[in-house]
Amino acid sequence: ETRAACLKEDWCDAVFETPEEAVKKADFIILCPPVSVIHPLLEAIIPHVEKGTILTDVGSTKQAICNSAKKVANDRFEFIGSHPMAGSDKSGMEFADEKLFEKGTCFVTPQDNSQEAIETVSKFWETVGMNVSIATPEEHDTIVAHVSHLPHLTAVSLCSLLAKKGNEWKEHSGPGLKDTTRVAGGSPDMWLDIIEQNKKPILDVIASLKTELSELEGFIKNNSREDIEKMLHRARDFRRSCD
Repeated sequence: ETRAACLKEDWCDAVFETPEEAVKKADFIILCPPVSVIHPLLEAIIPHVEKGTILTDVGSTKQAICNSAKKVANDRFEFIGSHPMAGSDKSGMEFADEKLFEKGTCFVTPQDNSQEAIETVSKFWETVGMNVSIATPEEHDTIVAHVSHLPHLTAVSLCSLLAKKGNEWKEHSGPGLKDTTRVAGGSPDMWLDIIEQNKKPILDVIASLKTELSELEGFIKNNSREDIEKMLHRARDFRRSCD
């Protein structure tokens, strides 16, 4: 149904019934399924990939994906991981946004790749409006655990807590709750895969947040107004610097 709908759009040149068909004669391939599917998909298409082909992906984790790609790599293709830091809590073609990638960051995570392949992948993301940041897969997973995975899981925890309260409570909330928890509306299936593949960095950053919350809890218990004020100012300054 999705392929048929795509074919009706003027921006779609062709659709294929199988991934194996789709990659024939391609010189640049982008794998865009959930992270748990990328490795089996890669294994399935390898016999059908033309020599000299460059492959990348859009997965939210990189270490597991890049390491598994390295295990099946051969001299016919090069795989370089990518992660465009763009998206929303909505999914499906009806929510497509032509400006989705503009001015966003895209991680490119090479492992023993040729400079030509790195430049090809980087140039692709720059062409659609992104700022490319080169990192190792390990560096990437640590960074996104802090700036992407933790915010999502914090919003999930807050929504889970409120879901256990009276249903009418949310009727009394202001826009702040919606702003804070928007990302919790994302796909549970996608996030299950992300958590599984980036488990250690996520656990490390959850521990860091617990330490920060414990520190704030201590300040409140001890009526440490000055310390609370410092934390509020530090948080406010950081948030404003993100705009």
